[in-house]
Amino acid sequence: MKAITELEGMGYTFKLDGGTLRYSYEGEGRPDLEHARSLLEYVKRHKDEAMAFLRRRLEPRPVLEVKADLEALLDEMAKATGQGDDVAERLLARWDDLNGEYGAAVGAALECIPRPHGVSCLP
Repeated sequence: MKAITELEGMGYTFKLDGGTLRYSYEGEGRPDLEHARSLLEYVKRHKDEAMAFLRRRLEPRPVLEVKADLEALLDEMAKATGQGDDVAERLLARWDDLNGEYGAAVGAALECIPRPHGVSCLP
């Protein structure tokens, strides 16, 4: 949900407490209060959608899905920066090294990485 993502970028945090959607401001400085209010009102009007969005982000993602997302992101970055595939290849090689070195522990931890701005399962 774009409104939640934008608010998180401003420094707001969201959490689910049973059937209640809670938020707080933990950013630095003062946010654009007028813009924040309009986004928060949108989130309140679409509470069910917002809660479903937050629940989906907290679901663990399979390692292969995360790796596919990483590959796509690195490909976009390489094209945008004109640095070619060298950076992407090195990072993906490191990914494979880490999976090989730490095996199931890395895989299990990576499966807990939720979508952006969610809670991580890493220690």
